[in-house]
Amino acid sequence: MKPVYIEMSAFGSYGGVETVDFSRKQEGLFLITGDTGAGKTTVFDAMMYALYGKTSGGERSGAMMRSHYAGKETKTYVRFVFSLQGEEYQITRNPEYQIEKTLKNGKVKQQKVAQGVELFLPDGTVFPGKKQETEERIREIIGLTGEQFSQMAMIAQGDFLKLLYAKTDERKKIFSHLFGTGIYVKIQEEFRQHAANIEKKLEENNQAFHQEFARTIAPCGYQAREDSGEYRSKLSILEDYLSFGKKKEKEIAAARTECQNEHQKIMDVIIRAKETEKLFDAWKKALSEQETLLGRQGEIGEMEKRLKRGEMAEKVRHSEENVRNVRKALEQKEKNAETLRAKDEILSQSMELSQNAVRWLFCRRQIYTLNLLSGELLICTEHRQQEEEKKAAWQKLVEESLAKREDYEKKYSVFLREQAGILAKGLSQGEPCPVCGSREHPRLANLSGEAVSQQEVEKARKIRDSAEEQREQAGQEYRLREQKARDIWQQFFIHVKEFFGEAFSEEESRDRILKEQEVLEKEAGEWEKSLRHAADWKGFLRDVKNGAKTCHGQEGISYFDKKTEEARERIQKMQGEISTNRGNLEAVESEENRLRRELEGQDTLFQRMRKEAGFESETQYRENLAEEKDREQWEEEIRSYQNQVNLKEGEVKGLLSQLRGKQQQDMEELQRQEKELSQRLKDMEEQHMGYHAANETNRKIQKNLISLEEESKALKRDAAVAESLSKTAGGRLTQSVKMDLETYVQRRYLKQIIAQANKRFIKMTDRQFMLSMKEDSAGKGKNEGLDLMVYAIPTGTLRDIRTLSGGESFLAALSLALGLSDIVMRQSGGIRLDMMFIDEGFGSLDEESRKKAIEVLRELSVGNRLIGIISHVTELKEQLDYKLCVTRNEKGSSVCWEIS
Repeated sequence: MKPVYIEMSAFGSYGGVETVDFSRKQEGLFLITGDTGAGKTTVFDAMMYALYGKTSGGERSGAMMRSHYAGKETKTYVRFVFSLQGEEYQITRNPEYQIEKTLKNGKVKQQKVAQGVELFLPDGTVFPGKKQETEERIREIIGLTGEQFSQMAMIAQGDFLKLLYAKTDERKKIFSHLFGTGIYVKIQEEFRQHAANIEKKLEENNQAFHQEFARTIAPCGYQAREDSGEYRSKLSILEDYLSFGKKKEKEIAAARTECQNEHQKIMDVIIRAKETEKLFDAWKKALSEQETLLGRQGEIGEMEKRLKRGEMAEKVRHSEENVRNVRKALEQKEKNAETLRAKDEILSQSMELSQNAVRWLFCRRQIYTLNLLSGELLICTEHRQQEEEKKAAWQKLVEESLAKREDYEKKYSVFLREQAGILAKGLSQGEPCPVCGSREHPRLANLSGEAVSQQEVEKARKIRDSAEEQREQAGQEYRLREQKARDIWQQFFIHVKEFFGEAFSEEESRDRILKEQEVLEKEAGEWEKSLRHAADWKGFLRDVKNGAKTCHGQEGISYFDKKTEEARERIQKMQGEISTNRGNLEAVESEENRLRRELEGQDTLFQRMRKEAGFESETQYRENLAEEKDREQWEEEIRSYQNQVNLKEGEVKGLLSQLRGKQQQDMEELQRQEKELSQRLKDMEEQHMGYHAANETNRKIQKNLISLEEESKALKRDAAVAESLSKTAGGRLTQSVKMDLETYVQRRYLKQIIAQANKRFIKMTDRQFMLSMKEDSAGKGKNEGLDLMVYAIPTGTLRDIRTLSGGESFLAALSLALGLSDIVMRQSGGIRLDMMFIDEGFGSLDEESRKKAIEVLRELSVGNRLIGIISHVTELKEQLDYKLCVTRNEKGSSVCWEIS
């Protein structure tokens, strides 16, 4: 893979659109040079962001890369073209950000741009997948993850240089960052936590076992034996409980069966004795009842005579009943007619009141609408005043923001002129220059009297940005308030025209509303007065007024329309009731005339039938009248008496026959024996239930304890394995190397990298040195085993890596970084990148070391590989022909090729 072309817009330090055409330099070394902070590394960050959506350090997301130099309408994106296996691909990616967009009407709108990515394939077509699918397709094409690409393309000799001088505690953290071994720390913690969890479960199991055993019930009469507290000891004791309890349960069950048989025998004797006693009592009772029945013969004879006279009077009573029924029906019809006449008068009055209610509701609706118009007029006036206040505030902020911008631009211009003096201010002889790394400073730049610090410039910029933001916010609020006031006034005049039927000015509208309110209030008062005197309408008036108070806006108009419709429905209902009532009155009067004629005929018939039945007067007739239920009762008593006499005679004869050869028993003695046996049975049942319940509870507990014992055995096996794993991963095994899992993995990585690094380091040092690991300290203490040594080939001695000179340390760090790149390439399946970037570090090299480093890098570039060195060292500019120069100004950075 090799870069062909990259375009950056409002990205990082680049405020506008900047392009780099790599087709001018497709192989060999080139230099990326420029001032500190100008954006040299940003070129590689742009490639990394286009491919993977993140920067090389991983500390800044794409959204953070929008340039603060960018114009408010400038788009932020990266367009990257690269070649791979003879074919070209193009990726365009943008982060999520906000821009200002000017609309056709001149208004400025804040617009959010969503993050996006687009992949152009070699045939010119766009990959059709969604964002996630496009990301996956890019990774498939490159064949590397973002971390692998960064490790192979951006040589991290700076990290390895820190490693050479790091203390023992810091070295492990650096290795973790370089090799990505943090996952092994998590594995160590997982093992430790797993062992702790199993230990906790063991404790919980032990607690549960003893709590469960505490629930056991010792059988009554059991002699307790010694308990060692172990699981097996307690299970053995529980087995003794069950054996003893089962034996006692069987013994009590046998004794209870014997007692039940004795109880059943005495119960059989008692039952037979009770039956004989009942027969004697029944015979005595039957004799007494027979004597009582024979004493009622005279009474029953008189009842038979009275029954015959009542039956004759009953025949006449039917005719009298007809007369009474007709007279009653006539009286009812007369009452009905009077009720219907009174109802007609009430309905007519209620109809008039309902019509008045409709008129009153119309007036109240119109008054409510006028009140709404008055409220709208007040709101319109308030919005006009608020609009003027917003306008004044915006104009004031415009003036303030202009002053803040002028102050910032002045300070920024001075700051750029005084940069060299600021850097040289605190620099002493022998101290390395933060720009070039040189320790000699023959000509230091001086500060002028106008110098300002970067903090002052940054503070002025923030004040300017804050003022502009406040100005824009105030302007937006003023325009929104102006439009809202215009819309509210327009809506008010529409409502006035809808109500009055014509349009008026503001003053005319106010006058017309007040006059119309006075007229409607007077008219509504007259209708309300007529309704207030009617009891049924007082509640209606109160409810309507209370309901209107809870309404807001158009809701109140709908409320009055609803109440008016209800009143009209009430009028329609009353009209139907009046019509129905008058029809009913006509029918009742017609029926009343018919009943008078029928009453006269029925009375004549009654008098004739009374005389024919032998009753001389109505008094005699009524004395012999009897209710039907009385006659039926007399008849039933006579019949029942005869039956009782016959039945009782047969009952006495039958009982005498059953009592032949039987004698009465002593019931008190029999019941005493039965009570004694019942108490014995109850006591045995309670004992049996006690042992049975204890046995059942102990059996369930035994099952639970056996399960807990098995669980404990399994947990102990797991605990032994987990503890061994935890100690092994954490380097805590006794009589073993004290090395944790992460350190072990880091040593494996480091050995591979050192093997690759020595291929270059030996050559760079003219076969003077090679890198090695310190083996004798591995595993002896915390973080031991990661110490780097240098082997002096001519003398055959090992020494600490920190004894290397500055130039030798740089070469060692470069070798290690290149070694890491080789290992990553091997692990990624041998995928080769025909591009590489090396960031800074050359300032500390002497001329000879720098030449050797350049020679090694030239050899690496053989085979169509392009290598970029990011540095501001002056001597490199002379050694390399192709230079990508990054220049910074107050509007952001720019980039261009320079060929010498």
